[in-house]
Amino acid sequence: MPLIILAGAPGVGKSTVQNVALEQLQTVKPVKVATFGDYMFEMAQRAKLVQNRDEMRSKIPREKYKELQQKAAEQIAKDAKDRNIIVNTHLSMVTASGLIPGLPLDILKLLNPKLIVIVEADPEEIELRQQEDKARERSDFGDARKLSDFQNYSRSCAAAYSVIQNVPVKIILNKQGKIRDAAGELVEALKNAF
Repeated sequence: MPLIILAGAPGVGKSTVQNVALEQLQTVKPVKVATFGDYMFEMAQRAKLVQNRDEMRSKIPREKYKELQQKAAEQIAKDAKDRNIIVNTHLSMVTASGLIPGLPLDILKLLNPKLIVIVEADPEEIELRQQEDKARERSDFGDARKLSDFQNYSRSCAAAYSVIQNVPVKIILNKQGKIRDAAGELVEALKNAF
C-alpha cells in the first residue's frame, strides 16, 4: 500500500494540517498515521535512554539513534504492507554537530515512499508557534534564522530523496489562520497518491 512522508519543521503545524486533512479523507479512504518519532521514543523510553521526546535529539548517542531509526522504519514498513500510511517525520535533524538528513538512505529505501509532502511556514510564524507551545522544548530551533536554515536544508533533503526514490515532492504553505487551505492541499495530494 502507498506510504506517504509528511514532514516539516517542529512547530510548523504539520500534525494539525494532517489531522484536519484526515477528517475529510477518512470518509474516502482509511489512513494510518505513523509518527516516526513516537516509534523511536517508545523504544528509547523502554531502554531508559530518555524521559521525554525532546531529549532524543540531545541525549541519545548517534549510533544508538541510528539503531532506533532502523527499528522504527522496519516496524512502519511492516505496518504499511496492508494499509495506506502517512509517516509524520522530519526530513532533517538538528544535532550538536549541525544538520543531518532525517531519512538516511537505508531508512528511505526501507520506507519506499510514493510521495513526499513538506509543510512550511514563514520562519517568524513558526518561531511564534513554538513559543506558544509550552508542551515541547525546542530551544535548538529557537529563532527564525535557524528555522529558515532548517527549512532550506529539509528542502534539499527532499530533493535528494525525490531523485533517489523517483517520487514527487509537494510543498504546502501553512499560513497563519489558513489551516483549512493547507489541509485541503494535503487532501488533494493524498487522494492522488492513495
